[in-house]
Amino acid sequence: FSLSSSGAGTINAGGALNIKSGSNLNLQTDSVANIQSKNNMLLESKNANVDVKSAGSITINGDSTAEISSNTLTRLHSNAAIELNSGSTISSYSSSTSSIRSGSSMTLQADSGNLNFETSGGKAILFANGNFGINVASASAKLQVGGDAIISGTMTSNDYYS
Repeated sequence: FSLSSSGAGTINAGGALNIKSGSNLNLQTDSVANIQSKNNMLLESKNANVDVKSAGSITINGDSTAEISSNTLTRLHSNAAIELNSGSTISSYSSSTSSIRSGSSMTLQADSGNLNFETSGGKAILFANGNFGINVASASAKLQVGGDAIISGTMTSNDYYS
């Protein structure tokens, strides 16, 4: 079966349009390819992976929400860098254990404001002025602890005030 056109071509279906192949299905263009839907769109593989490859950038845009999800593992991999950028908030939620790991050094950076760490048991804040507070709303020294502190080992101080 072959369908070709030397100019623009259109396939119109009054209802569903099904294309089925017993082997590989290739769609190719020497220009821009667009797949559009006025409603939901599903790209699904019933028995294997879905790979999206590009010689350049891959962009996922949503007018309201753009979501990548999986019932098992969702992985972002890059041989260079991965950047998550938002004009507002970036959040992550897990109902079990979460981790961020690096095989080398890692930088958490707040370009303005504070860097906050919170759990149900308390909070720690690296303030924009360089002070660090544990269970305090503000820190007036390089380290300020709201509550008891236990130090194992030697504590050295140049000045002592009580």
